[in-house]
Amino acid sequence: MTHLRTAVESFDRIGARPWAEQAARELRASGVHARRRPPSRDEELTPQEFQIAVAIAEGLSNRGAAARFFLSPKTIEKHLSSVYRKLGIRSRVELVRRLGSRTENGTEGKA
Repeated sequence: MTHLRTAVESFDRIGARPWAEQAARELRASGVHARRRPPSRDEELTPQEFQIAVAIAEGLSNRGAAARFFLSPKTIEKHLSSVYRKLGIRSRVELVRRLGSRTENGTEGKA
């Protein structure tokens, strides 16, 4: 059971939700309930929203992000407004502050 509990925590930490949920199911089946940490606001973003947020934080315009992802600027705008709402921010400056460390380190935090 220790291994399952560790698996749940590890998968939660790296954002591997399907595996975390499977490990938690296995743990429950053994009669133990795993404590799950609530997802951070960053983890609430869809993969596409996250990619767009990182692109904008890197300094791309909506039009530039649209070209990078082969989407329309309106689609980028829709995703970006969803990102702002989910992260509780109101500007690109706040987005850069929130995601800046990820773009500087070259990591994106999501697979």
